[in-house]
Amino acid sequence: MSETQINNNEGQAESSNTNLDDANEVLIKEKRVYNYKKIFSIILVGVLLLVASLLVVGLLMKDDSVPEEIVPLMSFEGLNETGHLTSERQEQEIYNQELYQEIHLVLTGKSSEELGRFYAQRATGLTLYFLEQGDCGLACQQEWVPFTNDTEVSLGKLKTIQNTEGSYQYSWDNRLLYLFSGDEKPGDVNGLDSEYGFSVLKIEQF
Repeated sequence: MSETQINNNEGQAESSNTNLDDANEVLIKEKRVYNYKKIFSIILVGVLLLVASLLVVGLLMKDDSVPEEIVPLMSFEGLNETGHLTSERQEQEIYNQELYQEIHLVLTGKSSEELGRFYAQRATGLTLYFLEQGDCGLACQQEWVPFTNDTEVSLGKLKTIQNTEGSYQYSWDNRLLYLFSGDEKPGDVNGLDSEYGFSVLKIEQF
């Protein structure tokens, strides 16, 4: 074999080795890309499963029921340019929740097909009434019992006013509240037949 042929064979061998090295390097790179994709897919699936789990937990914990004794609270604007609550509104929301909880200890809610939703005394469940006009004098108070408290109260629209007898009588939006002696059980509205013109205190009426 001539020297030229030997050199050619060596060149071909080196070229083959180079091609093999290039092929191996490509395979290694493809394997790395495959592994990266596989790892990314596993992480993505894990994140999606975590998000799904949190959504399920949130749905299970969410209470969509609307209790009958809802006390209406003040609504107001309070979103900033990003759509989040402003600090003022956050403070107002906290105040509203605290106010609701305190009012909830005094008042509850009842409903009927004829009257809709109206307030009642929390302790007894008996309907609360107010006079559209005039006062409830001595004759009136033979049937009507002032809704009173031992101490002064100021909870938004629900406040106490010291009446002529010196008692702290509850009022809603400055309307004195009464119980009717003829109501025997929660939900009774027998006071509407009274001659004195009392009305039930409807929720969100004022």
